[in-house]
Amino acid sequence: MKLTSRVAAVMLVTMAGLVLGARVGSAEWFFDVYAGASLTQNHDVTIHDPIVGQGVYKDTEFGTNLAYGARFGRYFDSIPFLGLGAGLLLLLTQHPAPGHPA
Repeated sequence: MKLTSRVAAVMLVTMAGLVLGARVGSAEWFFDVYAGASLTQNHDVTIHDPIVGQGVYKDTEFGTNLAYGARFGRYFDSIPFLGLGAGLLLLLTQHPAPGHPA
C-alpha cells in the first residue's frame, strides 16, 4: 500500500466516522474570533484617474499587516440553514506619515 493510498484510506474512514456519528442540530448562537496577516507581494500599481490620467508606480512595496476581528450571530429556528450575523474587522497598517519618506 503506497503512502497516498494510506492517507486516502485514513481520510475515508475519518470522514465516514464524522458523517455516521453526526447528531441532529438545532439553531443556535455562534461567536468566532480570527486573526491573520496580509502577505501582499511587491508589484507594479497602475492608477486610472479620469481627471489626472494614468499613473504607474513601479515595484511598489507592500508591508505585512495584521488583521483581526470577531463575528457573532444566530441561526433561525424555523430555517436552520439561514441566520443573521455581524462582524468587526480591524486592519493594522504600517505606513509612513504624510510627507515622510518610507
